[in-house]
Amino acid sequence: MAVLSAVQEALRGQARSRRGAQGLALLLLVIVTLFLAAVSDRFTSIANLSNLLIQVAPLLLVALGQTVVILAGGLDVSVGAVVGLATAIVASSLPPELAVPLALAAGAAVGTVNGLLVGPFRLHPIVATLSTGSIVTGLALTLRPTPGGNVPGFLIASANERFLGLPLAVCWSAVGLFAAWWILSRTRLGLHILSLGGSTANARLNGIPVQRRVIAAYVICAVFAAAGGLLLAGRISSGDATVGLPLTVSSLAAVALGGTQMTGGIGGVLGTLMGSLLLAMLANGMNLMNVSPFLQSILNGVLLLIAISFTRRRQFGL
Repeated sequence: MAVLSAVQEALRGQARSRRGAQGLALLLLVIVTLFLAAVSDRFTSIANLSNLLIQVAPLLLVALGQTVVILAGGLDVSVGAVVGLATAIVASSLPPELAVPLALAAGAAVGTVNGLLVGPFRLHPIVATLSTGSIVTGLALTLRPTPGGNVPGFLIASANERFLGLPLAVCWSAVGLFAAWWILSRTRLGLHILSLGGSTANARLNGIPVQRRVIAAYVICAVFAAAGGLLLAGRISSGDATVGLPLTVSSLAAVALGGTQMTGGIGGVLGTLMGSLLLAMLANGMNLMNVSPFLQSILNGVLLLIAISFTRRRQFGL
C-alpha cells in the first residue's frame, strides 16, 4: 500500500506539468529493460535490439497520431482500421507513385469525417470513430479480402533494410516523432490542441476555432495511422485489411503508459515514445521467453487499465 501511495503521489505531482507523468514512464522503461536483460541474454544482442527498433516503428507512428487527438480531448478507435486500409491500397495494382499518396489521402479523408462527426455534429468520439472504423474495415476487406498483393519494393526496403547497421525503420520513427513534436510544440495549432484538451469552454472564450481544430487533430491522427500502415505493409510485404486492428488498443496503451492524460491537455510525444518502447519490449521479451503471443493482448489491456487508473484528471485553464 505504501508503494502504491507513493506512485500515486508521484503521478499527482507530474500531472501538474503539461508533460504529464513522463517520469514514471521512464522509470517503468528502465525497470523493464533491466529485468529483460537479466532473464534473457539474447535481449541485449545487437540483432534483437535492431529487430526491436523495427517492431516498434509502426506502433509509434500510430500512437503519435493518437497522442494528438487525446491531447485535444478526443479519442480515435478507428486508427487500426486506417492502418489496414493503407496496407490494402498500397498492395493493390496501382503504381507506387499513386498508391502511396492515395493511402495517405484516404487516411486524411477518414480523419476529416471523424473530425466532422466529433466537432460540428457533436457525436461522442468513441461512437463516431468506432462507426467509421467499422466502415473503413469493410472498405479495406472489399479491396483486399485476403492478405496478399504487391507492395512497392522501396517500402519493403525502407521497412526492413539497414544502413550502417541502423534499421531504416528508425528513420520513419524519427521523422514521425519530429513531426508530431513540431506540430504540438512549435505551431499555433499545437497550442490550440492543448488548449482544447485543457478546457474547450475556455478555448472557445479565447477565440480558438474549436471545431476546425478538432477536425485538424483527427486528420493528423489518421494520416499518422496511414503512415504506420505503409510501414507495416513494407514490413510484412503484403496488404492485410485487419493487420492494424490490434494497434488500436496498443496505441491507446502506449499513450497512457507515456503519462498523457486520457482526458486531454496534459502529455507529449516523448512519453508516447517511451510507452511504445515499453510495449514493444514487453512483447519482444515474451517472445524470447516463449510466452504465448495471445497473452500480449491481455497484457496490453491490463497495462491500459493500470495506466488510466493511476492518472487522474488535472485540468488547465481559467
